[in-house]
Amino acid sequence: MMMQTVQKNSLRIRKKALQYLARREHTRSQLRKKLLRHGSRNEVNEVLDRLVSDNILSESRYLESYIRSYAYKLYGPEYITASLCHQGFDPDKVEQSVSAARIDWLACARRFYAKKFVRSKAMDEQEQQRRTHAMQRRGFREETIRAVLPIQHQD
Repeated sequence: MMMQTVQKNSLRIRKKALQYLARREHTRSQLRKKLLRHGSRNEVNEVLDRLVSDNILSESRYLESYIRSYAYKLYGPEYITASLCHQGFDPDKVEQSVSAARIDWLACARRFYAKKFVRSKAMDEQEQQRRTHAMQRRGFREETIRAVLPIQHQD
């Protein structure tokens, strides 16, 4: 009788996990936090272990999804890398995932620039610095910013 209850709980937790994963990719810790509302720590950990072994829960897929999503929102590689490292991912793995992503960062930076600076005003040195800082805060690398800005930076 006790074994049936444990199995029912595990199935219920697994079903809930699959519902969450159907909406978007999650990290193990994100999913654990949500599933602890539905079962004990041991039950949740067993379900998560099984999801990982079945390749249903995947850290690399989460990284790919996150990178694509934030690039689509016009964030640059530096912002994305810092954000993922802040979430606790290994910096080397994050950098590798960002590099492996097939994203045209220059095109992304150009779209951000066109969206942010629709109404161009005269480009004096102060305005150029303002635009450069805006792009840096958004996570674009220096060489990308130089390629996007309409006039050359002076070193």
